[in-house]
Amino acid sequence: MNTIGVDIGGTKVKAGIIDQDGHLLTQIEEKTNKQDLKTQLLSMVECLLKQGHCEIQGIGIATAGRVNVEEGLIHFATSNLPGWTGTRVRELVEERFGLPAVVDNDANCAAYAEMEIGSATQDRHFICITLGTGIGAGIIINGKLHRGENGGAGEIGHMVFEPGGRLCNCGKRGCWEQ
Repeated sequence: MNTIGVDIGGTKVKAGIIDQDGHLLTQIEEKTNKQDLKTQLLSMVECLLKQGHCEIQGIGIATAGRVNVEEGLIHFATSNLPGWTGTRVRELVEERFGLPAVVDNDANCAAYAEMEIGSATQDRHFICITLGTGIGAGIIINGKLHRGENGGAGEIGHMVFEPGGRLCNCGKRGCWEQ
């Protein structure tokens, strides 16, 4: 069983085909198109599907921002991904390609992958911190991913580190990301 995985960040979008053992078979990478991220996402998935060298069972999308996993909806994204808030990503992808899709926060996906096939397979409690355009964390408690209300449990980059500090793109001042 092969799947397509897409990682949407504020600087780059990476996509690839992954086999059932977690091996990356092929990949593509592009600078994030902040003016038309929806089209970019669909185009990259289509490109991978056209390679046709394997059957795809589903599509997983890891994205910056707070994600309503049940609805596949971007609950909140900062100006790193303008216009992304409110996007029904799962619906967009499933309607276009007729394949099941899952959408979650990128740090949550990183933590889950570490728990399943990475360096934390023996750990039931850990935090996976991601550093990129933003700062995030995936939190595993008792072997389960903890998302928190509206998918915001791991949004540690937006914790105020320096009260009254630099203005952050989330609207607060002094966030750790800044």
